Amino acid sequence: MPVKKRAVKRRGSGSNVGLAVKNSKKQKLSLSRPEPPYTKTPGVVLTFGQGDVGQLGLGADTLERSRPAVVPCVDHVIDVCAGGMHTVCLTESGEVITFGCNDEGALGRDTSKEGSEMEPGKVILEGRVVQITAGDSHTAALLADGKVYAWGSFRDSSGTMGLSSKGTEKQPIEMLPGYVVVKIASGADHLVMLDENGQLYTCGCGEQGQLGRVTERGASRGSRQGMGEWASVLQLVL
Repeated sequence: MPVKKRAVKRRGSGSNVGLAVKNSKKQKLSLSRPEPPYTKTPGVVLTFGQGDVGQLGLGADTLERSRPAVVPCVDHVIDVCAGGMHTVCLTESGEVITFGCNDEGALGRDTSKEGSEMEPGKVILEGRVVQITAGDSHTAALLADGKVYAWGSFRDSSGTMGLSSKGTEKQPIEMLPGYVVVKIASGADHLVMLDENGQLYTCGCGEQGQLGRVTERGASRGSRQGMGEWASVLQLVL
C-alpha cells in the first residue's frame, strides 16, 4: 500500500518573510534604513495634468499639460511625491525640491517672489534626505541620521488646523526629537513614523481614527483636549 507524503510548506523569498516570536518573551526589534533600489537609476521628472497653481513645475504660463513634459532644472531625481496641489522631488544627493501651491506652507521654502512657487526650488535641510512623503497640504522628509522634518499644515472638517501647536509651519520643523526613525508615511492630513525599535508614532487629524489612539470625540477641536491632542506626537501602543 503506498505511503502518503506529508505536504511541506515552502519558505517564501524576497519580501515575504516569516517571523516566529515566542509569546512568553517579547523581542526588541532593531530596524535599519536600507537604500531603496531605485536610487541606483536617477533620472528627470515628467509632469502632466492640471498646473493652475504651479504643481507641474513648468512655470506660470503652463496651466495644463496633456502630454508629459520635462520639469526644467531638476535632474538626478530618485523619488517623486504628489501632494494635493504641490509636488516634491528627492535627488540622488539627498536634496528636496518642491513646487506648487504654498498657501499653507507645503513647499517649505520662501516664495515671496512672485511666481517662485511655480518653479522648482530647494528646501533647506540639515542633512541628506532618504525618503519623502506628501499629503494634501504638508510635506515630510526623513534624513539619513533618522531625524524627521515636516512643513505645511494639516486640515480637519473645520479647515486648516496647522502642523504644530503654533499653527502652519512654512519652514521645516523636527517632528520627533530624540528618536531614530526608519520610515515615514503621509495620509491626506496625518503623518506616521516608524522608529528603529519598531514603535509607531502618529500626528495630525484623527477625526476618522487614522491616528490609532484618539477617539472621534476627543479628536474634535471643540473638545477639551482636541487642540493639544493632534498637535502632539504620541506613541501608538500596539
